[in-house]
Amino acid sequence: MVTKLSRSSDPIDQYIKEHSLRLTSEQNEIIEKYIEMLDSFDEGQFFQVIIQLMGCKRCMEVGIFTGYTALTIALALPSDSQLIACDITNQYVRQDIWKKAGISDRITLKIGSAIELVRSNEIMSSRQEQNESKKQQLLQNLEILAE
Repeated sequence: MVTKLSRSSDPIDQYIKEHSLRLTSEQNEIIEKYIEMLDSFDEGQFFQVIIQLMGCKRCMEVGIFTGYTALTIALALPSDSQLIACDITNQYVRQDIWKKAGISDRITLKIGSAIELVRSNEIMSSRQEQNESKKQQLLQNLEILAE
């Protein structure tokens, strides 16, 4: 189990990390190797709560690095759900951990510019392809993030 979860010395952050995080062995495996380059782990747990409360069935992550957040999101999704994970490279992506966690069937890894993938309909389902306004909104959001 990883004990050093962040560089934060804030007592509230430390309390949250020590008393409320519920990380899987697969999450810990990624953390042990890449801890200095990962985001806050309590954010991942927050994503899980939001995903479950909203009843999400389809999610998209742009910029996945090791796949830690993709793993965290997929763990919160029902077994018949899908996460589209986009990055410009798969150099650090730990797909082996996704398999080990039993959630690799929920994650579709797409390599390339997320904006171009959306424009080409490569990541849109047939139902979403028919809804041009959703596609345009997604493109606008991605372009804002890219600035």
